[in-house]
Amino acid sequence: MIRYNKESVYHFVGSVKLTDHKDLALISSNDKRFTPFYNPRLEEVKAFRTNKQIYGKDLTLVVTFNNNLFNMERYLSS
Repeated sequence: MIRYNKESVYHFVGSVKLTDHKDLALISSNDKRFTPFYNPRLEEVKAFRTNKQIYGKDLTLVVTFNNNLFNMERYLSS
C-alpha cells in the first residue's frame, strides 16, 4: 500500500508502467508539448510536464522520450 502525505516536506520520484497508463504510451514523439534538452549528455532526449491521477492522487509527471533508447529497444525486439 502506498501512503501519501500531502503535508510532507519530502518529494518522491517514481515511474509508471506504460501498460497501466496506455494514454501516455499513445503520445506521439512528435507531440508539440515535448521540449528538447540542451545538454550534450541528454542529446536525443525530450520531455514535458503534466498532471495525472495516479493511485487516486493528482500528481505531476515528467513524460520523457529518448530517441536513442527507442531505437535500441526497437532493434532488440526485432
